Amino acid sequence: MRLSHRLTLVLCFLGGVALLATFGVVSPAHAHADLIASDPPAGAILATPPETIRLFFSEPLEPAFSAFTVRGTDGKPLSTQSDLVLGDAKQLSMTPGELPEDVYTVQWTVVSTADGHTTQGNFIFSIGVALPQQDDVAANTAAFPLEGGVIRALNLLGAAMLLGGAGFLAWIGRDFPIVRRYLVAGWWVGGVSAILMLVHHTAQVAGVPLISAVRTPELGIVLLNTRFGALWWVRGLAWAAAGVILWRRGAIPLAGAVGGGGIILASGLYSHSTAMHDAFPAVINTLVHGLCAALWVGGLGAFLLTIGGLRRRENYGVFTLATITGRFSNYARIAVGGVALSGLYAGWLHVGTGDALLGTEYGRALLIKSLLLLPAFLVAGVNLILTGRALRGGSVLWAGRLRMLVGAEVALTAGVLVAVGVMTALQPARAAYAESIRRTALTETTVFREETMVEDGTHIRLEITPNRVGLNTFRVSLWSMVTLENIPNAARVFLRFRHSTKDLQRTELELANEGNGWYGAVGGNMSLPGTWHVRVTVKQAEKFDLLWDFTPTPRVQPPPFDPAAPLAGGMILRWLVGIAALILGGMAIAGGRGNLSGLVFAVILITLGGAMLIGIAL
Repeated sequence: MRLSHRLTLVLCFLGGVALLATFGVVSPAHAHADLIASDPPAGAILATPPETIRLFFSEPLEPAFSAFTVRGTDGKPLSTQSDLVLGDAKQLSMTPGELPEDVYTVQWTVVSTADGHTTQGNFIFSIGVALPQQDDVAANTAAFPLEGGVIRALNLLGAAMLLGGAGFLAWIGRDFPIVRRYLVAGWWVGGVSAILMLVHHTAQVAGVPLISAVRTPELGIVLLNTRFGALWWVRGLAWAAAGVILWRRGAIPLAGAVGGGGIILASGLYSHSTAMHDAFPAVINTLVHGLCAALWVGGLGAFLLTIGGLRRRENYGVFTLATITGRFSNYARIAVGGVALSGLYAGWLHVGTGDALLGTEYGRALLIKSLLLLPAFLVAGVNLILTGRALRGGSVLWAGRLRMLVGAEVALTAGVLVAVGVMTALQPARAAYAESIRRTALTETTVFREETMVEDGTHIRLEITPNRVGLNTFRVSLWSMVTLENIPNAARVFLRFRHSTKDLQRTELELANEGNGWYGAVGGNMSLPGTWHVRVTVKQAEKFDLLWDFTPTPRVQPPPFDPAAPLAGGMILRWLVGIAALILGGMAIAGGRGNLSGLVFAVILITLGGAMLIGIAL
């Protein structure tokens, strides 16, 4: 079997595995495992202890590293353990047993199976006692340190060297010893980055420094009991198979395809795209983007290494260099087209708006990546239009310029790898921006304020702050229009709550005397959206009770980012990207001079086009 046949079969096989894995492994989820609901709800004041405590998250959790604890005011955690609910990987549950009257804090830390991000947070509820003032949910996402971006960039570099070197040799149709050494170096980079990725992920989920992760028991748990570990073994087997091929010095491009394809496959199936609602086209797009980028960037490195050797050897002149430059320009044109198409869809999917692009770390990293790609594309265009023509005309001067131009292109794309490594370690811009808007809304304070005059001349004012579903501060002011003084000595002031449409148990909230005619308390009585009837009852010695109903409508707490919501323009964009990818796939066959080398790109690009068109029908 010819080398190009083998290479094509390997890439077809990897594409098929990716399709099957997408259907079988990827499920609709969110960008991080956010807490979206709880029972009892945050800020609830319960009359009796709950039978169970349940936390509901936005995506499936790694059971080995996801749990919550419940602590009373003494700070001691309950001895009962929390567990994933059988049949629902998005829900944690605990049976706390008998709980005395107290304020309880629920603290949770979970790891997403979609992209490995760790989130944590806390909220409070009480049994039979008043609550202190606190936000409904205090949550944060564990930050990825700088080394996370560096390790991911090294991972991408290994994939680029392996796939790009293999693609260069197969497309050009000539063997170069220096590119063989380049592939061996890429194999070593891929192996080192695999170990670093494992150690870094273990450090993240175990909450320990990177250097300590190799000594923690969590390392074995990650390898044997997590989705990350399963994909890491797939990648490791591909790397080992590539090493065997390299050691036998057989089909060298085949080794690059196997090793680099394994890295891209494992990375694509453990990425932000797996957390999207339309996971099928999103993951295929990520895989194609990674394959095209690796073939282009790694191919540039291989091309740069061959230029010097071609100029020095007597049996290679500028005409041979012109031939290879022309062939590589066709190769790069197809790869860049695939990068541009898949990048357009990824940008729409993960960023979406200009505010998200400029207002998040992910968006700014994408801007840097784009700024580096633009001059790299310009240099590629110069080589395609001017350099190839000059070399075919016998210009020795342009042979020297070629090396300088390709060197500049390699430097720019190396910066792109670093930017992409950082992006993979960050929350996507769309989700990060939505979360920032949500947090801003939670910290905004608005006041419901209404007042009335009852029959005996008493002026009653009700204030509710911040007037949202959940925990609020309720204050009542009493003022006598007869004596023109406040009423500081009411025997009792309390509120009764009734929802206007929901058949809920009515609750009461006793208000404490704050002095100067003000009475107040903190409570989570307005626990659902909609209009509430709040009755103020004032009991005074030797006087009739004063009653008045107010009808506040609390603001709804903004929900976490929901990628299940339809995104504007998705169908049109999928049509455009899908058709363009199919056309580019046809160009790949023609650019490969009709042999099976062109089918390598054709399989990749037609897979992208098919996924986009299938995504429209799903």
